[in-house]
Amino acid sequence: VMMQAPAAVEDPAVELIRLRGEVAALQERNRELAEANAQLTQTIAITTAAFASATPSSSSSSTSTPDKTTSKKRAVTSSSAPAPAASSSSSSSSTTTSSSSSTPAKKPKKDESAKTWKKWGKAITRKAKSTKFMSGYSGEVVVDETIIPDVFHQMFDGKGTLIQPTPENKPTSVVTIILFDSWEKVEALFGAENITRSGHEGWVWHTRSFAKSHKSYKADGSINSLRVEYNKSKMKLEMHFSVSLSGGGW
Repeated sequence: VMMQAPAAVEDPAVELIRLRGEVAALQERNRELAEANAQLTQTIAITTAAFASATPSSSSSSTSTPDKTTSKKRAVTSSSAPAPAASSSSSSSSTTTSSSSSTPAKKPKKDESAKTWKKWGKAITRKAKSTKFMSGYSGEVVVDETIIPDVFHQMFDGKGTLIQPTPENKPTSVVTIILFDSWEKVEALFGAENITRSGHEGWVWHTRSFAKSHKSYKADGSINSLRVEYNKSKMKLEMHFSVSLSGGGW
């Protein structure tokens, strides 16, 4: 007859480790339950407080709602009230008139273009001194300025002879060219008080035997005409004055 072998006895150390693991798992579960319980308690407290605060406001709002019957009575009473006396309206109108008459009138803005014309007129004399007039006794004095398109159109539109752009000559060009082909037209553009025809002194330069040009003498310059060029995209204005020199000598 075969005898059954007795079951092996577990190691006490292994059993102890297993039990400690189970205890740790139970402790972790207890912490989770405690946290969930705390969150539920907090949610219940917040909901209760919100409900309690909302209840009085609703009651107060319902209390403050005016009675429709009372509103109608007030409307009837106000419509049946007598109109104010005419004297009060006349006094109020007189008060308004006196207050408006006491307000000082605004001074009209000065035309800033007059200052600009005068500044450009002085710039011609200054630029003429640095212009190189060759032995032909004539040259071009250029005065340049940066201005916005609105100012350019305000000062030059409808004046002189438009060369460009026109339907026949570069109609889509961003460069505007206007010609003032006589001194009289230049003077009318600037104003007689802002520009003079003569008095723009410049240096006459000469060249001898293929040598470098050199200054010879000063002479008085007179304006003959003007060509205006304006680049709208660059907002650059150039005024090309045709100036001829007279007097002086070797």
